[in-house]
Amino acid sequence: MSKRRKPDLSLRVHHIHEALLAGSHPTATTIARDLGVDAKTVYRDIQWMVERGLPVAYDEKSHHYRYTHDDVYFGEVELTEGELISLWLAGRHNQTFRGTAHEESFGSGFTKLRGALQAKTSFDLSELDEYMSIATAGLARNPDLRVARGVRHALMLRRELTFTYTKADGSVKERA
Repeated sequence: MSKRRKPDLSLRVHHIHEALLAGSHPTATTIARDLGVDAKTVYRDIQWMVERGLPVAYDEKSHHYRYTHDDVYFGEVELTEGELISLWLAGRHNQTFRGTAHEESFGSGFTKLRGALQAKTSFDLSELDEYMSIATAGLARNPDLRVARGVRHALMLRRELTFTYTKADGSVKERA
């Protein structure tokens, strides 16, 4: 397995933001352990968030961080051309979940992100439909959300994943 790369600032801040939104009462130590960084890095990241107006507060009694109110908008998003195309692909992929029990869960994040971007850019993601198309094959109608969350978490932390799958001929393969 390859050496684990430390996540960059945007991924670390996103992880901290998600932990604060979830109300999991994170400490600098637990965040640092989750991300594989030093607690001093987490302190700097939280200071960066505060400097940008996010209402992060330290609770002296319970020794954890929290948001001071629930309606926190974290809207600093800069995307490269490739990331913008990835966002479009995610939106197209969300269409495969229409009519399933997972439609709302998979679609809400995409909708929030797309809404935040529309306020900052004049580019309409639907324009890509004229130039690109995507088709899926063999997607389960009710995918396992635990697997999806695990994959998302591993990707955020830039961890290597190993998959075991069965090929059409019945042979079993493993791929990293």
